[in-house]
Amino acid sequence: MSRHTGLYLAKQLFIILTLLYAVNFVCNEYLAWNAYMDCQSKCHTLGLEKGRIQNTTFSEDVTLCRCLADTDYYVVLN
Repeated sequence: MSRHTGLYLAKQLFIILTLLYAVNFVCNEYLAWNAYMDCQSKCHTLGLEKGRIQNTTFSEDVTLCRCLADTDYYVVLN
């Protein structure tokens, strides 16, 4: 394999990895935004204006939403 071919393959690999990381980032941001919008919607249904996603120690499959008010309400999103 010549030096030119090696550099070409390295550039192509770099471009492919960059695109994969970009797609992964966009997907993760979409999931976070979607959970945020679900949280706001559920809190609004309860008559509260704001909500915040809460980290849980139960499982990664459980997403808690904390509706902020004088008395906090916790809502399970999934």
